[in-house]
Amino acid sequence: MKIKRKGREFVVRVFAPEDLGDEFYRLAGRFFASAAVRTEIGVPMTVADNDWWFLVDAGEGEAPVGIIGLSGVGLNASGTVGIVKYVYIVPDLKKELYDAVLGRVVHFVESKMEKVKTLQTTCHESTASIYAKHGFQEISRRGQYVKMTRGKG
Repeated sequence: MKIKRKGREFVVRVFAPEDLGDEFYRLAGRFFASAAVRTEIGVPMTVADNDWWFLVDAGEGEAPVGIIGLSGVGLNASGTVGIVKYVYIVPDLKKELYDAVLGRVVHFVESKMEKVKTLQTTCHESTASIYAKHGFQEISRRGQYVKMTRGKG
């Protein structure tokens, strides 16, 4: 999945649960170890057996500039809920990439993950309008965090 912004091309790479090996951790490890990432998303990132991950590459030989974790797929009673549990884009590219990257993830779920009927997330209030743009609706709020859900199609 490609994204073009201001003369640059970014590639969103998908890692299925069975693809979470050495290459993934070599590329994504810096996000898991970063205090800045933990502070921005509000919790440390963890990996579960059913997680799908999306890495935003900035180009050949450059470190990834973003990471998205999608979890819960198939774990609820009906096996139809996916949870966007982490979205982090480096600060200098967040404004121009966050919306586009989230859109690619939503499109991926819509087109490739037939079983998923609902997406949920808990996001910071500063990004809630971006989720709303992609069909998410607010269902509750606690302090600065907003719980949102989106039905498929």
